Amino acid sequence: MKKTIEKINKQHAVLVQAIQTIDDHFYAIKQPEAILKLREGLDKILNHSDKLHEESNMELEIYQVKKRHA
Repeated sequence: MKKTIEKINKQHAVLVQAIQTIDDHFYAIKQPEAILKLREGLDKILNHSDKLHEESNMELEIYQVKKRHA
């Protein structure tokens, strides 16, 4: 489960980097509407999915506890 958590953390870091890059280069992009939709999707999963993140973390923690006591 440690590798799963590590993978999720790395994915999160890449998504944060992607949204920062979009913000930094938005006006230079030739198709801003498509990039804006992508940015909105990234923002939603990163910053507006707290309940999902909490529930996911809880599932991972429960799994780890069960595994330790099995």
